[in-house]
Amino acid sequence: MLAGVAEKFSFGIAAVASFSLRRLSDSLIWAAMNDIVFGILFVVASILTRRRQDV
Repeated sequence: MLAGVAEKFSFGIAAVASFSLRRLSDSLIWAAMNDIVFGILFVVASILTRRRQDV
């Protein structure tokens, strides 16, 4: 799970930085935003899974 989160955020941050420098197309920034959303969802799922395992 941690590797997936790191991949999602690393691509998303690099894509946003490239987009802000006008080096990335509009269509690819949407893919990067999807990766960031999935990264956030992975973090939420990881937190919720740990809570259920602790009970």
